[in-house]
Amino acid sequence: MQFYTFKPITDFYYSIGKARTDVPWFRPDPEYLNRWKEEFFKIEEASKYRYFFHGGARHNPRDTWDVDIAMTGPAEEKDYPTLEYIMYMMRQLGFKNRQLIQPFWQDTPPEIYLRPPCKHFEIACEAHMEKGSCTLKECMENPAGQFTEAKRIRYGRFIVKDNIEQHVLNPNDGPEVETVRVGELIVTNILQPNLVWPRKIAEKMKNGFYKKSPLEITPDINFREFMSWP
Repeated sequence: MQFYTFKPITDFYYSIGKARTDVPWFRPDPEYLNRWKEEFFKIEEASKYRYFFHGGARHNPRDTWDVDIAMTGPAEEKDYPTLEYIMYMMRQLGFKNRQLIQPFWQDTPPEIYLRPPCKHFEIACEAHMEKGSCTLKECMENPAGQFTEAKRIRYGRFIVKDNIEQHVLNPNDGPEVETVRVGELIVTNILQPNLVWPRKIAEKMKNGFYKKSPLEITPDINFREFMSWP
């Protein structure tokens, strides 16, 4: 495994964990994402996981700055070094190709991400799967498992931006959430699943923002075919 090194910078600087850049990124761009994908899948460890492109960049890349990628695959404690390295490389190669890649792992089965969208969200809710339609209330009360996971893993304990360091993804430990930090990984064990949708996502659901299902990223995928772009 090889880690990148950088010279000191004066104008722009951003790091998360060991991934860092002194070059600002662009909004999600299919050409840059294709370059990122070509480099990423040359990494031997990349084949151990599956990757799903979703979130704001999937639906409207002109209205966001980051690229959300959900991962599925092995995540026992013995897998953490490999998982940490893969997430680091996803971010670092993103910086190299001027994209802000935001990977995360959670114990949602891959078949959930392969569901079609329903009327309100990018992954069909249980009501839609059962009867082919859903109301907003049904969709919010019967999610497809994406907010009922028991474990979530993200990369990067700290962010440094313009010489200011801050904790990243530091949920309050308590009876419902238990957070463990392993290297640069943040492992969150959700002891009591929370069925309340984040306000930002709930607003988008009400406004009909979600129209597309997550896209599985493979070595052969062409982002230009799946992103609205000039």
